[in-house]
Amino acid sequence: MIRVLLLPIVIFVIALIAAIVLFFVAKKDQVVNHKKLIAIILLGAIILAIPVCLVFTEWPYMPSIYVINAAYSILMGYVYVRYYPKIVIDKEQGQKGIQILALLITTLMAASIFLIVFHFFSEIDYGLMAASPLMYVFIPLLFSYTLEALLAIPIEIYQVWYYDDKWHYNWFDDHFDTMFVFEIELYKNRDDISRTKVKAKAPENIVFQEWFQRFLEDFNKKYPKNPIECMSYDDQKFGWVFYVKPRFWPSKRYIDFEKTIYENRINDRSVIVAKRVIEERVDNPVTNSQEPLTQGSLEQQVDAQQGPQPQPVDGEASGGDQGGVNVVQQEGQNLAQGARNQVVGQGRQASQKWMTDQMNSLLK
Repeated sequence: MIRVLLLPIVIFVIALIAAIVLFFVAKKDQVVNHKKLIAIILLGAIILAIPVCLVFTEWPYMPSIYVINAAYSILMGYVYVRYYPKIVIDKEQGQKGIQILALLITTLMAASIFLIVFHFFSEIDYGLMAASPLMYVFIPLLFSYTLEALLAIPIEIYQVWYYDDKWHYNWFDDHFDTMFVFEIELYKNRDDISRTKVKAKAPENIVFQEWFQRFLEDFNKKYPKNPIECMSYDDQKFGWVFYVKPRFWPSKRYIDFEKTIYENRINDRSVIVAKRVIEERVDNPVTNSQEPLTQGSLEQQVDAQQGPQPQPVDGEASGGDQGGVNVVQQEGQNLAQGARNQVVGQGRQASQKWMTDQMNSLLK
């Protein structure tokens, strides 16, 4: 019996010593109320071990009592997350380490109590497995940290490029050393329900915005009856953002159009997506100035509703003046669809505000 009880007793003593050390650390740093912290640890250990009383019932431990114990631990973890901010003195300082350590000490002490009671009053001999649901108490805390980290991610700020119909630049003769052939996807106009896929050629040391400007010009010369809308829909002016389409798991990588093809790590295996966006300026009360706000892609609605891919169009396209971009293949066929709803930045801000309110209510 002594060997069986030795482990929980040692765990309890270690946890108690750690609680005393944590008490003096909290008292010195003045980050949290040290008296309330110790009260939470001692009282929390007793409360967290309450499900061990279910051994006095005739219920089978597996799965009934085990599931009840796990659900109870998650509930107590949620109570801990909600109550902990009330003992914090300095909210500006990071207290995550103390918060995690306090909960760990509480769980170890509760596990010690659980094992001792379970050993004396239960007919089955698997106390460690019976006490394992206590670790579920960390789930609400880890969830709150994850949600907080998610909300801390800033909204993507796009670098928007605008087509200039007055700008013309002949770069082909000076940039013919190394050429990449890759695929670019874009909607040619607002009525497209799927992206048009085009195989294009570009030198590695050409600036991306110069290449894309030439690409649009050459494409529209080759297909004047079905050109790419470059500047605006009706009176609504738009810009362009570009990213490399991910192959599998990695997230999409945005392209800096002021850098060259090589600097943007574009190669023969790359698939570039060009999207139209609108940009409006909003007042910043901090700097007392106006800052650009990218509202979002004009084509997001279509992406969500994209249906089966159309059959590719037969034929090839040449590169335009002096060899330019050398479009060699065009796929896709345009199908008519009604007007798209404009995605506005206020919707994104409202969504972020709602998530922030939910997080604040969770941590209160």
